[in-house]
Amino acid sequence: MPDVLVNLSINLELPRFLPLNAVDGFVELEEEGYRGIIIYRHSWDVFTAFDRACPYHPSQEGCLVEAQPPLAYDACCGSRFLLFDGSVVTGPARWPLKQYQVFYNYPNLFISN
Repeated sequence: MPDVLVNLSINLELPRFLPLNAVDGFVELEEEGYRGIIIYRHSWDVFTAFDRACPYHPSQEGCLVEAQPPLAYDACCGSRFLLFDGSVVTGPARWPLKQYQVFYNYPNLFISN
C-alpha cells in the first residue's frame, strides 16, 4: 500500500464530527489517507484512526473497509478487523489495517503518520 502524507486537525465541535463525541462513535473520511480514514472513539480519551484500504487488496476499486463497531469490515473479501488496534479477526487478510497516530486535545484531534 502506498504511503501518503496524513496531517489532519479535526475540530470535534463541527457538525460533521459530532459522532466522535460519543464512545463507540466513528466517522469515515473519504478524502484523506490512501483510500480514506476511519476514526473511532474507544473511550473518553482514546481514539484510533485507520486507512480504509484493506491490506488484502489495497488498490481494488469499489472496495473500502467500513466501520461496524467494534469491528471494521471489507465486503469485497470478507475480512474483519478490530477497531481497537486494526488486527485481523477473520478473512483472507493477513496484515492489520494501516494505523495512523492520533493525539487528542479537546476539542481537537490531530491525526498523522
